[in-house]
Amino acid sequence: MSHRIVPLLLLIVTGIVCACQPEPSLNRFDSPSARFAAQTYYQYLVDDDYEAYVGAMNLPDSLTPRLRTFWVETMAQYAHALRENKGQVLQVQAVSDSLGEAQAQVFLDVMYADSVVEQISLPLVFRDGRWRIK
Repeated sequence: MSHRIVPLLLLIVTGIVCACQPEPSLNRFDSPSARFAAQTYYQYLVDDDYEAYVGAMNLPDSLTPRLRTFWVETMAQYAHALRENKGQVLQVQAVSDSLGEAQAQVFLDVMYADSVVEQISLPLVFRDGRWRIK
């Protein structure tokens, strides 16, 4: 009977420990959340969601519609040029970061269709309770 209880207790304790660790969030100032934000934001470019990418940038809240359109078009041109020069992005993975006072430098591995992996960095700033692209 006791040999059945021990694995059950281990499973319960593991579940409790995992449940106590917070999920990464765009709204928390810590390394896992900075990595999550950077990976999420870069994925917006890969998925051609330029509105979401521009929405994640550290731009003034009073951005005019014309200026917002400029930024969206600029990011679309950048993503298109990147795809033309490097190929299709298959995967984006946050691998490390450097966390400072209200900012982070997150390093991402970007894997292309030809299996080339390139490491890039995405600077972030924590403003108004949220990670934003610097």
